[in-house]
Amino acid sequence: MPPTVFKFRFAPLLRYRKRILDRLSLELAELHRRLLEREAEMNDLERRHSSCTADLATRVTGTIDPEQVLMYHNYLNLLSSRMQTVREEMARLNGEVQHKTNAVIAASKNKKIVERIRARDLIEFNTLLADTERKILDEVGTYRAATARSVEDGGGAMRIGVQ
Repeated sequence: MPPTVFKFRFAPLLRYRKRILDRLSLELAELHRRLLEREAEMNDLERRHSSCTADLATRVTGTIDPEQVLMYHNYLNLLSSRMQTVREEMARLNGEVQHKTNAVIAASKNKKIVERIRARDLIEFNTLLADTERKILDEVGTYRAATARSVEDGGGAMRIGVQ
């Protein structure tokens, strides 16, 4: 008699691969979040840099104190330095995102392989269950037909033993 409940032989492996995929997906989402923060910071720095440059350009046309020019240049150099640091961090994060994306794709493929095995095993189980059910129904039908025939013959099986 085949089992009546489907039990997948690689269920622990499937759960393990799903956990790996979930963990990698969370790490990828965190990297995307950090990258978006750096992009927003870069946009802010670029906006402040262009605003300061434009302000300095308008002040230069008028009278401006040399100390103010020096302060503007120091501030612009500080912004440029910070922008370079953010660009480097964005490049590093882009590399990590690409690496993590490849890892998520690989983990997804590994999980899908086990899911395909599970689907194939489930089809085999259902086929086996249907075959078993068909055999049982055939036996019941054969038994009923034999019983109906013996009743029509008037209990022929009993008469054979009497003669």
